[in-house]
Amino acid sequence: MTVNEYDAMCEDMQRMDENYKAREIYREQLRQKRSTVLRLMQKRGIDTTDWNRVDAYCQNPRIAGKRFSRLTTEELDTVAIKLRIIQRKDREKNTDYSQLN
Repeated sequence: MTVNEYDAMCEDMQRMDENYKAREIYREQLRQKRSTVLRLMQKRGIDTTDWNRVDAYCQNPRIAGKRFSRLTTEELDTVAIKLRIIQRKDREKNTDYSQLN
């Protein structure tokens, strides 16, 4: 059996599994939430093409405390909220400084 044949067989077996649809929905949600967090990180100036930097940022206990690839959908939601709060505070700080001048 070739690698491609084995992969095709495994994929067919998963499709027969009753939880296949639920897993596919979860994977899609995970993909969307990861994309959102990466976009917010880019706005913070983090180089999202460098996975070591992404992981280092996420491993900060104030952000997530674990590697990006290990974050669940719920944890990604929390990280997105934290990044939006940081973004809002930065905007407010910049607005305060501009009003002083």
